[in-house]
Amino acid sequence: MVCEADDCLSKAVARSLCRHHYNKFRSLGLLKTQQYRSYSEDDLCEADGCTRQPKSAGLCPNHYARKSRYGDPLGLAPRPTVADRLWARVERTDGCWTWAEGTKTKGGYGLLKVDGRMHLAHRVAYRLLVGEIPDGLELDHLCRNRACVRPDHLEPVTRQENVLRGEGTAAINARKTHCKRGHPLSGENLLIVNRGTARACRTCRSANSRARANSKRKGSDD
Repeated sequence: MVCEADDCLSKAVARSLCRHHYNKFRSLGLLKTQQYRSYSEDDLCEADGCTRQPKSAGLCPNHYARKSRYGDPLGLAPRPTVADRLWARVERTDGCWTWAEGTKTKGGYGLLKVDGRMHLAHRVAYRLLVGEIPDGLELDHLCRNRACVRPDHLEPVTRQENVLRGEGTAAINARKTHCKRGHPLSGENLLIVNRGTARACRTCRSANSRARANSKRKGSDD
């Protein structure tokens, strides 16, 4: 059986079309012979102002590719801007503007490709509506919703401040006002250890030191 596409003599393999025209039929979803007609040298691309010869669906290769990619009937749809692609994936409410339909990181942050690279969606939104993020700072979600891209829910802060505001171990420990034995982590009882990166209880540390010393003395006496 011969392919039903105009001027095609290849063997039909599916839907009375050859493999080549069947693949085009699946990608375009149009009727068989309407999209496979042959063109003469006098035919022109159906896109306004285009003087190239059509190759498929009445369009030249360039406009046909744009039609396939953007869905415009004449292949003239402008390429979506970064803002178009960003807001198309965001669900806006009176509260958060949530990244609802795009790719996310394992931590729940939205991701958007810009200039061939993946960027955090909330950073892209901030740059679009507010401006550049100051050097050395990162954006903290004041709403604690990592998928939120609403600029007024974001605040530029240092890395340390962002960590301390979070829910990680460092942040939890930084918010403690007393040690596990109830001693205050303030005033003369507060020790800064590990090169200034951690806090310790002076009372507990002294007690531990005395306990170790007593243990060593008992061991030597035995």
